[in-house]
Amino acid sequence: MVVLSRKIGEKVLVDDGEIEVKVLCSKGNKILLGFKVPANMGVEREEDYLRKILQVPEFLKVNQA
Repeated sequence: MVVLSRKIGEKVLVDDGEIEVKVLCSKGNKILLGFKVPANMGVEREEDYLRKILQVPEFLKVNQA
């Protein structure tokens, strides 16, 4: 894991600048990040990604009945 500190308005560039993460603002213990990524690449919050991959596919539910 790479750990960096950034101030509001500063950016982190990944993969030769193809991916850009910018700190937009902070309030309390939360920060707002902005992402610029190629159109073919998705960005998801961890909890949404885990919920999606842990769902039982519909065809398994039907076959178990």
